[in-house]
Amino acid sequence: MIPGSAIPFLLRDPPFGQKLFNASETFEVPAGVTSISVVAVGGGGGGSADNSGTDEGGAGGGLSYRNNISVTPGEQLFVVVGLGGEGGNGDGINGGDSWVEKATTSEILIKAGGGPGGVGGSSGSLSGGKGGLTLLAEESIPSDGGGDGGGSAVRTSLSYAGGGGGAGGYSGNGGIGGTSSSPTNTLATAGQGGGGGGAAFSFGNAYGGGGVGLLGEGLSGGEGLRGTGVTADQGGRGGSGGENGQRTIGGLYGGGGGGSDGFADPGADGGVRIIWGRNRSFPSNHTGDK
Repeated sequence: MIPGSAIPFLLRDPPFGQKLFNASETFEVPAGVTSISVVAVGGGGGGSADNSGTDEGGAGGGLSYRNNISVTPGEQLFVVVGLGGEGGNGDGINGGDSWVEKATTSEILIKAGGGPGGVGGSSGSLSGGKGGLTLLAEESIPSDGGGDGGGSAVRTSLSYAGGGGGAGGYSGNGGIGGTSSSPTNTLATAGQGGGGGGAAFSFGNAYGGGGVGLLGEGLSGGEGLRGTGVTADQGGRGGSGGENGQRTIGGLYGGGGGGSDGFADPGADGGVRIIWGRNRSFPSNHTGDK
């Protein structure tokens, strides 16, 4: 090649970038981009509040990721972000699914299930939102990995509600929400690359499950502490950079809301993130680069 001449087009690196979606919108594939990788998290389910003494928390949303998806520059993709379910005066509302599909063919490229809402009078431990590998097995939705959201336990006596489930993780499921009641104290559990389960709180709202981040896999989420009525910050710990669950809402992204004897908490919204560029793939290969 003559010194100072332009670099041949075929030797140039492909475009490098990312886009985070906190709400549904149409995405146009940038010029020069022929392959993308995507992570999606469903919305967390809302907790139940039926004053029956068995107030289940909402389940966490599932997580799914898929790499090296072939796309065409300029084509339109529909990106749908599942909202967190509202807490119910009775049963909680289910969290919404998150997915990406091609506008011209309606082909679903990836999907993550929303977490079911808590059920009043339930025996507890509801299933969480479906993540990548479950959806691949049950619905043939393409996926390279991910985990289901965590469910919720339920209190067994007195006025204790179940904590919300944690969002699904990159390497496993979210943590299960706990209870704090007599005669059985059920501790919340940690997630696997996702959020940990939230804990109960005596005579009031339980805490939400932890969320999961969209920048790729990091540390797993820890479990919430067993509620005592005085201990602070008992929400499930967020995994992979997700937010901790709160006493008012599950943690972003996808944490389930806690149950309550009064007004139950909503689950957190889900999210979607699309990345492109050389050597970028989930769960952790340059996924955090901007």
